[in-house]
Amino acid sequence: MAQNIAAGQINALLSRLTDVTIHIDALNSKRTRMIKDVEDEFAQPLNVATAEHQALVNKIAEIFEESRDELVEHGSKTATLRSGTLQAKLAPASIDITDESAAMAFTRRMGKLKVFTKVGKRTFVKANLQKDPDFVAACPGMEMQQPENLLITLTRTPNQTEVKRELHPLRRKLH
Repeated sequence: MAQNIAAGQINALLSRLTDVTIHIDALNSKRTRMIKDVEDEFAQPLNVATAEHQALVNKIAEIFEESRDELVEHGSKTATLRSGTLQAKLAPASIDITDESAAMAFTRRMGKLKVFTKVGKRTFVKANLQKDPDFVAACPGMEMQQPENLLITLTRTPNQTEVKRELHPLRRKLH
């Protein structure tokens, strides 16, 4: 008789579990439909606003590049304006080894193997190369790229929104 009572209790709980599972599935389906409806409602206006945002950033970068000397103070890379701050910053340098054998031969000829390569494997250590951009510039088979980015900090947004855009490739410098 105790088994019948336990079986009855478990059956009642299983029935309730089935009802709750069906209810959860229905809620999840309704939530998914509502999320899709909201996403559909905002997709077009968001695409338009995003395109306008990108066009504005591009125009600001273009004007900044053309008028940099007027906008920034002597030796500075920052222009502070009423509605925001524009700052030109060098991105971390990246080194591309286009011809490893030519680069290795030049490094050996200059007596810099121990400085710029791993012992045993004779592969280049890019972190060490980044410390000597003059050597990289002179070395055949190696290129160092260090783009300059424009950081735009907007002052009237709740979190001081920062936008980053790479400046025109002709403004790239090695330092």
